[in-house]
Amino acid sequence: MARLCYPTGHISDNANARKLFARVDMDNDSSLSIQDFEGIFKRFDLNGDDKIERGEFVKHWAIEKLGTPPEAVNLFNNLDVNKDGVISHSPDLPFIFIWFDSDVNGQVNEAEFVVTWQKLTT
Repeated sequence: MARLCYPTGHISDNANARKLFARVDMDNDSSLSIQDFEGIFKRFDLNGDDKIERGEFVKHWAIEKLGTPPEAVNLFNNLDVNKDGVISHSPDLPFIFIWFDSDVNGQVNEAEFVVTWQKLTT
């Protein structure tokens, strides 16, 4: 398994995170914008009500084969910024983008995405 260098040490690579990154990088520029994160949000919002409930999240996680159910629950719990039981377009999505954009340049590269994914799913 490849390892990514991060200031606090090494974090294992994650093929599932890379798979999702590639699927949502629609312009193939090797970075994700807030609009790309909105695309991820829409993929997980199965009923189109502008919020993602835990059941929707876990179901889409399984459909996309992004990891184990416990990883899905951990990620969901971490992404639910205001802890109201749903991931919503506002206030959660802007904060989620900021977490992933570790160098604060307005774009999330693949390494940032994978490192943050690993930290939030474990």
